Amino acid sequence: MGRRKITVHRKGYRRKGYTIHRNGKTIRIPPTTIKPTTYKMVDKGKKGKTPKSKRWFKPKVHTGWKKTDPAKTRRRKLLNAVKKDHKLTYTMVRKGKRIKVRQNKYLIAGRMAQQLANVTTDPTTKRLARADARYFFKLAKVKKG
Repeated sequence: MGRRKITVHRKGYRRKGYTIHRNGKTIRIPPTTIKPTTYKMVDKGKKGKTPKSKRWFKPKVHTGWKKTDPAKTRRRKLLNAVKKDHKLTYTMVRKGKRIKVRQNKYLIAGRMAQQLANVTTDPTTKRLARADARYFFKLAKVKKG
């Protein structure tokens, strides 16, 4: 099985002038414009792996969720992370009155699992995180009323 080729679009840029020394002589290289180019090359990255420099998702809470754990353990870890970090009640102003609103911990846990499912490139992680999110969303509906 061959490696996939990717298309690389290199941006054009202006290079500054510089001097080099060869055989005791100083050579001055003038400034020049490098033209933009497009070419194909073999993809050198690991399949499904985003380079560290391109990773943008930083979860607020470390849950300890692992795809190798059984469903019961994964879901317990997500709920424990919600209990530890999230403020479950907050004050809101409605019609000039301050009221306390209680957030559903199952809904928060479901959102955490959904975030993971949305950003991962690993199919197994995506499937399991989505299943956990659905589980918590169903629980949130039942517990709501």
